[in-house]
Amino acid sequence: MVAHLTEEEQIEAFKRWWTEHGTKTVLVAVLLSATYFGWNWYGDQKLKKAQQASVIYQEFVEANTTAQGAALTDAQKEKMKTVADKLAASHANSVYNHLINLQLAKLAVDDKDYEKAAEVLQRVLSADMDESIKNLATLRFARVLFAQEKYDEAIAKAESLSATSFGSVASELRGDIYMAQNRLIDADIAYREAMSNVEPSQAAFMRNSILQYKLNNTKIATQSPENPLEIIPNPHGATDAEETEVEAETNSEPKDASGDA
Repeated sequence: MVAHLTEEEQIEAFKRWWTEHGTKTVLVAVLLSATYFGWNWYGDQKLKKAQQASVIYQEFVEANTTAQGAALTDAQKEKMKTVADKLAASHANSVYNHLINLQLAKLAVDDKDYEKAAEVLQRVLSADMDESIKNLATLRFARVLFAQEKYDEAIAKAESLSATSFGSVASELRGDIYMAQNRLIDADIAYREAMSNVEPSQAAFMRNSILQYKLNNTKIATQSPENPLEIIPNPHGATDAEETEVEAETNSEPKDASGDA
């Protein structure tokens, strides 16, 4: 009898507990399930968008492909711009869109349209993106500003990269700008900074040789200040080994390529 009453008491206790907490318990369970399945759906959607952006980006890469040494045709450039517009319309925040904008800026530089190049690079820099792409865009923007003879702005952009993987290349750029301004002591300091920050790599010997050559030229120019060495701006620096290595990393399949929230 006692055992039976105990069971009844337990049942009554459970009923009372359910009356007080049952609805909340069900609601929590539903919310947890919704969160789990919702997160999976969200992940699937992001993956799908990244794949779609990747396909469009591949179209751009194919349009941008030429035989070694050959120039892009007008038809190729038009195709690239069409594909770029398509990607921007559907995946504006994707890594692929930022990479395409970097290429469009390079096309503008090749055409010596520095205003257009600056406009495109500013668009990249205003977006929320991977840090390595942002740094690459900043370096190229600094070079464009140098080509426009906006020296102070170019130096400021280059200085902002001092603590990044582009530190050596940015210091070299500052040295080039200082040489163009005939600020030989500043150029000497900048080239020395560039040499001290060269990353160990297969290209390190060549980088150091180029920097040593430029450093020597600051002394030659000092000896003949009335005829300093002319430094020709290189807006996109295609031969810089460190820049090429980082760009190769950004061109690999990004971890979160869609960039769409």
